[in-house]
Amino acid sequence: VGVVPPQPVALSASVQGGSLTISWPASAAGYVLETSASIGTGAQWTVVSGTPNPISASGSTTATSASGARFYRLRK
Repeated sequence: VGVVPPQPVALSASVQGGSLTISWPASAAGYVLETSASIGTGAQWTVVSGTPNPISASGSTTATSASGARFYRLRK
């Protein structure tokens, strides 16, 4: 019997008016949701305020366009 590698956990996003809803599945348990204004070398990632740290179940958070351009990731 071979070892099956874990499947990556994906975020999903939906837009309603000027708000972006970012959702994660229950399989994201143990991860933290982080955000940054840029990606690549030197990016400054911070935990998204108001989200579980670490995530323990499926859930979502909402960002408004007032936040400007942002990138999001799950980190374990």
